[in-house]
Amino acid sequence: MKRWVRWGIAAVCLALFEISGAQFCRYWQESHQSEAMYEKFSQAVYLPESSTQESEAISWPEVDFAALRENSPHIEGWLTCEGTAIHYPVVHGEDNDYYLTHLPDGSYNPGGSLFLDCRAADFSDAHSIIYGHYMKNGTMFAALTEYKEQRFYEQHPRMLLVTPEDRFIVELFSGYVASVDEEAWRLEFSSTKEWGQWLEETKERSIFQSEVQPALQDKVLTLSTCSYEFENARFVVHGILVG
Repeated sequence: MKRWVRWGIAAVCLALFEISGAQFCRYWQESHQSEAMYEKFSQAVYLPESSTQESEAISWPEVDFAALRENSPHIEGWLTCEGTAIHYPVVHGEDNDYYLTHLPDGSYNPGGSLFLDCRAADFSDAHSIIYGHYMKNGTMFAALTEYKEQRFYEQHPRMLLVTPEDRFIVELFSGYVASVDEEAWRLEFSSTKEWGQWLEETKERSIFQSEVQPALQDKVLTLSTCSYEFENARFVVHGILVG
């Protein structure tokens, strides 16, 4: 009897090992697929080296959108944050679900893409939002959660957003943990007063301290990813678009 028990336990362990092996293999394949595609897309982007003589000079990415759109017609921009893994195309779908599980070229991948909220036409609205997964391997929007530390903000106080028509410095002014039922993702405001109150409350909630103060006439870009302090927690970073 004990022998059959031992065999049963061994069989269960072997099955679990096979399942774990299959899951690891699938994860590796999906990670490799995502890495290869983004590497291919990055070949259409030239990122100049930072000037050592002019520390404040901006090294703007030179993006060949025509080449990128041959493989992904939904690309609306390119977002980069120097010194981090954030260096990706931004796509714009018909809903906020598709690109959660698809790469910019349309292939299925759980890592998904960085994508603009479907409610926005482009980055010309007063408030626009880019979503991206928090990936444990440090890719996509994993670096956003580093803004929970003041030192990280001081090292990376801005990002760069390039579109086919414009280029923007994203001057970050706030970052905090929020629940999905809060107003961090609000796009419509009935009055200038409401918009001003939202900006003030957003600034006050920030974990890091920033001298950037958003004004009523500013356009705000919100970057959103998962966080794990509680169920349905998100970490959001807000910045003003300076063209």
